[in-house]
Amino acid sequence: MSKTQAVELLNTLLKLNCLEIKDWLRQVWKETEQIPTEFHWLGLAEAIAFKARNEINSDMGESNLICAEVATSIYDFLAECEIDSAIKESLLNSSMMLRTYMIRKFGVIPNDPVLDPEVINNWFFNHSEQYESVQKQILKWKESVLLSPRNNDLAKIFDEFPIENIQRLRCIKTRLRVLKYLYEDEHLKPSEEISKWLAIHQDLP
Repeated sequence: MSKTQAVELLNTLLKLNCLEIKDWLRQVWKETEQIPTEFHWLGLAEAIAFKARNEINSDMGESNLICAEVATSIYDFLAECEIDSAIKESLLNSSMMLRTYMIRKFGVIPNDPVLDPEVINNWFFNHSEQYESVQKQILKWKESVLLSPRNNDLAKIFDEFPIENIQRLRCIKTRLRVLKYLYEDEHLKPSEEISKWLAIHQDLP
């Protein structure tokens, strides 16, 4: 299929409601539906995520939750297929942020694909480094800033603390922010493990 056909398919899908798109996705996952190689999956996910957050319906949020389920399933699918770690991280962040938004709006339902906060909790702890290791890196980061002549000499700071390490800590901070929203709204049960991670949130670069 051509690029034009890919655009046409996206436009056609965006005219459907989310339940219809969910049914279409089932056929895609079963490989009974042919998809153009240049199909804009991310564009579809973002458009549906926007619907999930912003459409106002008279069905007590059922349509919004179906949209959220479709969008998160696409984000998760793209993340699973992605090789680039930065893009994978961005896709998973989008998926978990949408779940967080829906949980804060509609509440918790255990084992639900969208409204189960344990999905987000497991994502954080399965994708983060050991707490003690992160603590040590934060100390090195602070030392590198203090050791730079004017506290703003980036070249000196990056000599002491490579930019790759900063990016890794910022990824953890972004994930922690998602967890923090749920914890503050009491959608996640308090635990010593979560509390100690949240305590270092502000210390991350």
